[in-house]
Amino acid sequence: MYDEVILVDTKTGRGVDRVIKKITPLIDGMASRSHITGYSFEDIKQEICLLVVDGVKKYDPSREVKLSTFLHWHLKNKFITKLKSLNTMANDATSTK
Repeated sequence: MYDEVILVDTKTGRGVDRVIKKITPLIDGMASRSHITGYSFEDIKQEICLLVVDGVKKYDPSREVKLSTFLHWHLKNKFITKLKSLNTMANDATSTK
């Protein structure tokens, strides 16, 4: 899945669409295993895609880590944090105290 070379300009974001297309199975898998109150499957996928864009901008090729490896960990860490945050906000909004 990641063997193909994809050129991405991390300064301008050019090529991010090709990265998203390439890792769509990862994005779909993360979205299907996630629940955010009030969000559809497509909404969750969109949140993950925004994290991909953020990850590409933060990627530093001089650290000699493959983009795919960096994105995998970036998405895992950031998405878990985002899930907790969004679900906490939804629970706070619906709680009756």
